[in-house]
Amino acid sequence: MGFALGIFPLLTVAGVWKLRKTNHEAIRLKGFPFTQIIYLLAGSLILLLSFLERPMESSVAILTVVAGIPAFYLFRRKSKAGD
Repeated sequence: MGFALGIFPLLTVAGVWKLRKTNHEAIRLKGFPFTQIIYLLAGSLILLLSFLERPMESSVAILTVVAGIPAFYLFRRKSKAGD
């Protein structure tokens, strides 16, 4: 479970680049992009080491997260149709 929970903060920090690209003034962070790069590298390394230590449990966590992607788009489409 911890492996899956470690993926989402990395995705959130990576999403800062999308926000900055679409609206440069929307978000201002000190040290951008260096602090985000350091965080992403450190978090990725932690996940990699966790995966190497427990590959079976980490694979299950990855599959669980990936299985949620189609569910996200399905619920998103249903919510737009209901609006």
